[in-house]
Amino acid sequence: MPEWVANILAQFPVVALVGFVAWIAYKEVRNRHAEEIKRLEANHQTQLKTIQEAMNKHLESKNEEIARLATQHRSDMQKLNKKIDELIKRLDNREEQT
Repeated sequence: MPEWVANILAQFPVVALVGFVAWIAYKEVRNRHAEEIKRLEANHQTQLKTIQEAMNKHLESKNEEIARLATQHRSDMQKLNKKIDELIKRLDNREEQT
C-alpha cells in the first residue's frame, strides 16, 4: 500500500470527527437562527398590533375633536346669525325713526 494512502487512512478518524462536529454545529446554528427568526416575527406582530391600536386611538380622538369643533362651530354660527339679525333690526328701527 502506498505511503500517502496510509497517511490518509491514519488521519481519517480526525477528519471524520471534525466533519461530524462541524455538522452538529451547523445544525445548532441553523436551529438557533430559525428560533431567532420566529422570535423576531412574533415581536414584529406584537409591535404592529401596538401601532395599530395607537393609530386607532388617535383616529378616534381626532374624530371626537372634529365632532366637538363642528358642534362648537354650529353654535358660534347660530350666535352670529342672532347677533346679525339683532343688528339688522336695530338698523331698521333707526331708519324708521329718521
